[in-house]
Amino acid sequence: MNRAPLLRAVLVAAIGAACCVGGCTKAPSKDDQSKLEEAKTAAESAEKKLYETKQERMRLETEKGKKDDVQSKGDDK
Repeated sequence: MNRAPLLRAVLVAAIGAACCVGGCTKAPSKDDQSKLEEAKTAAESAEKKLYETKQERMRLETEKGKKDDVQSKGDDK
């Protein structure tokens, strides 16, 4: 007997009940807003660091490729 549909129905019902019982506020609290702002700032900082790191990697790979070309031309002689 396949219990997946029954399990799915029970999970959906449980999640729905939790949302109804827990309720939602109309607006986040000041504390929630400050935490969200901090998280946003941290995410933006991490994205900037990632971009800079990728740029540095591309620069270094290009530099290495040029050195390898020069070295291989020297080895051909």
